[in-house]
Amino acid sequence: MKNLTAVNALKVFSGMLLFFFFAATVVPAEGGRGVLALPNEEGTVTVSWRLLASDTADVAFHVYRRDLYRGPEYECLTSTPVTKTTRYEDSSVKNGNSYRYKVHAVINGREVPSLDSSYVTSTDWHRPYVSIAFEGDYQARTVAIADLDGDSVLDFVIKQPNFNTDPYHRKRYWKRSSEPYQLEAYSGASGKLMWRYDMGWSIETGTWYAPYVAYDIDEDGFREVYAKAGEGDPRAIDGRVLEGPEYLVKIDGRTGKVIAKTNWHSRKGWDSYNRSMRNMLAVAYLDGRHPALIMQRGTYDLIKTSALDRNLEAIWTREAENPHSLPGPGTHGLLTADVDCDGRDELVLGSTVLDDNGEVLWATGLGHPDPCFVADIDPENPGLEIFYGIEPRRSSKGVTLVSADNGRILWSYDGATRHVHSKGMIGDIDPGHPGIECYAGEQDSSQFWLYAADGTRLSNQTLGTLSPIAVWWDDDLYKEVIVDGRLFNYPDETIMEIEGRVLAVADVMGDWREEVITSLPGELRIYSSTQPSDRRHIWLMEDRQYRLGVTAGSMGYYREPQLSKNLK
Repeated sequence: MKNLTAVNALKVFSGMLLFFFFAATVVPAEGGRGVLALPNEEGTVTVSWRLLASDTADVAFHVYRRDLYRGPEYECLTSTPVTKTTRYEDSSVKNGNSYRYKVHAVINGREVPSLDSSYVTSTDWHRPYVSIAFEGDYQARTVAIADLDGDSVLDFVIKQPNFNTDPYHRKRYWKRSSEPYQLEAYSGASGKLMWRYDMGWSIETGTWYAPYVAYDIDEDGFREVYAKAGEGDPRAIDGRVLEGPEYLVKIDGRTGKVIAKTNWHSRKGWDSYNRSMRNMLAVAYLDGRHPALIMQRGTYDLIKTSALDRNLEAIWTREAENPHSLPGPGTHGLLTADVDCDGRDELVLGSTVLDDNGEVLWATGLGHPDPCFVADIDPENPGLEIFYGIEPRRSSKGVTLVSADNGRILWSYDGATRHVHSKGMIGDIDPGHPGIECYAGEQDSSQFWLYAADGTRLSNQTLGTLSPIAVWWDDDLYKEVIVDGRLFNYPDETIMEIEGRVLAVADVMGDWREEVITSLPGELRIYSSTQPSDRRHIWLMEDRQYRLGVTAGSMGYYREPQLSKNLK
């Protein structure tokens, strides 16, 4: 029997019908079941779905299938409901037929249908991914993931083209922008373009000029997009934007229209273009109940940070009066987590942590970190930990794990470091050691560090890059690693090849395993595991820290989202 995949799009071009064959057309839902059907090489279809936090411990599931060649009726594939997992293997499919799958939860003996379903049709090859076709042959730079129109379907907001200029002028980091960034929203239900927003010439095409996030800050049930903005074309003769008004804009997620704006933090206070042109956004639950938008300017010394409410009015603003009044520089992103276990989120700026009221909670004084992750890394230490790789030259403590509640150093590298660089990685990749492993390396590749959670150095060898990506992919609770498109079990067992530049890792659809979202010319791909699993875990996006990590993934340097508590 031939393998199955999905017909995702039918387009007319130059008078000819062009058929684009993709893995599946899926309708994932925020709070819905995220039903996903993907074809396997064995000629079967893997159907998977979400377990929700609202589900009872004894919830079970029936899987239904409709053969689109035979009529509108669904048949139940499960003689007894599925109880131990959120996955079903359909081995009764026929080549040439097309199917739609849906899932009913069984709660107190009563079936509750899901609102979403997944469609799959037959071709002669296997593709373990969903694909969304762009409106052009460009690649995405970043992606935000959110339900924009309130239909319980996760949508995707890309920023294109895939071009980056950095404010740092030496060597080749800064380049003149050749075209403005466009934000494009694509429907997760249909794959169609919902809207396009032109960021304009006032925003240079680089990570630090063009932050954006998607979240329901005003809590009206629809996710908005927030972005930095300006006016007109204020470029200097060399292409830099040195003047002109700067705003934070609120974009309607349904239409792409700007519906509100407020002033961005001013450029005043810096004497360096490089230092002043670093802008960030994030979301935090500062009161433990309602989301606040975090707006920041600055990374290395002077840092201006504001928390904004649903009306874009300041809850608080912290602006350093001089480069030394905010101790401990920031990092290349904004991390939010409840580091002191009081139910309210704090802001991990880098080596400084701000409390929910904007006051400094603690600072390490170690300097600016490139690698910076917050998670429950060490199971022997209560609460969360933060892993740092410090960029400035240090005689010791350049690679460090600290307790997130007070910044106390738990362990560190005692030798000298010159420039610990790029993102690094954390992930429980080694079954031989409890907790999460931590990885970092020098910019010149002269040293590498892989540590166990307790500070045992496991390796001084590279994983193949300074920025590997860890992902839950197979059935166990240990993560796999992605380097240059190769997905493998540590230390070196290849699982599969993944095409495209990785934009994000998140539990977007299907069961508890994470999806890998990549960009290729003209296409967004969402890879998902079809490996067997006998486990079920609550949808990872229901963990607040993980969800806010996904939200922050569309701005700054990308870091994989982390849970507040590890899976068991």
